[in-house]
Amino acid sequence: MKGKNLYLSFWRLQPEAREKSDEYWKESWWPKHDELCKKYGLKLVYVGSPYGVPESNIFVYEGSCDTEKYFDFRLETNATERAIDYSNTTIVQLLDKP
Repeated sequence: MKGKNLYLSFWRLQPEAREKSDEYWKESWWPKHDELCKKYGLKLVYVGSPYGVPESNIFVYEGSCDTEKYFDFRLETNATERAIDYSNTTIVQLLDKP
């Protein structure tokens, strides 16, 4: 896909990751995540807690990387920490309307 997209990424965290402190997330995980966003040209625009689904978090990114690069980002996001059990993503293409 070309153009600007939204990536709605639903994550299920590993049980060990859910037990980690806020300090861990703030000092260790987030800085690495933010570096990867820059590397892949993505901007995290929303974070939330979804309801009615088995995933524990939703992260919404905005960017223009193609699908393959986005999945490289997702794999690299979890490569060192193994905090994420699995994720599901919906990619929404933003339309330019006059």
